[in-house]
Amino acid sequence: MVAVIPSAAPERLRLLVRRRRWRALWPAAAALLLCLPLSVTAAERAKELLAKALSLSANANAGGQAYAKNCAGCHGDKAWGVGDSSIPALAGQRERYLLTQLIDFAELNRDAVEMHRANASLGVAPEQQWRNIAAYLARLPINPRPQRGDGKGLDNGSGIYRDSCASCHREDGLGDDSVGVPVLAGQHYSYLLMQIRGMASGHRFTNVDFDLALMLDNMSAADMAGVADYISRLGARPTTARVLP
Repeated sequence: MVAVIPSAAPERLRLLVRRRRWRALWPAAAALLLCLPLSVTAAERAKELLAKALSLSANANAGGQAYAKNCAGCHGDKAWGVGDSSIPALAGQRERYLLTQLIDFAELNRDAVEMHRANASLGVAPEQQWRNIAAYLARLPINPRPQRGDGKGLDNGSGIYRDSCASCHREDGLGDDSVGVPVLAGQHYSYLLMQIRGMASGHRFTNVDFDLALMLDNMSAADMAGVADYISRLGARPTTARVLP
């Protein structure tokens, strides 16, 4: 049976559905359209939580204590993550991006049972804890030795990154706070590849631009591996630019 795409569907969603990979998912997409008011409400709540967290004064020392208690068991004492287990490095990430991700996990907008448990342990009003932890992590040095790929696709990966990724994530992979673009430098190859695949397949869609998803969906498996490997090798330079004023 050929799926009929209603004219009321957002144009970018319609573009995704037209792709062969997404046509089979149209029943789920149609159900999603019926839930758009709820999704908008969830997005508005996330924005409110972010605004509330940003209005609070950050205490990086308290954030370090909260991190050691709730996060270091998985992400490590230096917050450099574990490449072999696809546990991401968090050290040196942009503060605003860290806050948005903590909120998404807390609101169950991103899947990760361990993160849901860690957020639950922060209590019923965790905004101050989020603010403190994000401030602490943003001030840590980026992992200088993340897990890397086999190096076979570096030439291809570097070209794709410069043509399609650097305009937002910057040539050095340090991202941009003004538009909520995260730091990629210092991240593990396996985690990068997992997230690229997840965004391309639609398994990770919260705060993911449709244009980005379409671009990643056009990549071959070799392209994805090459880009992830290239990013994992970007030089990391300590900077205070990742810290909010």
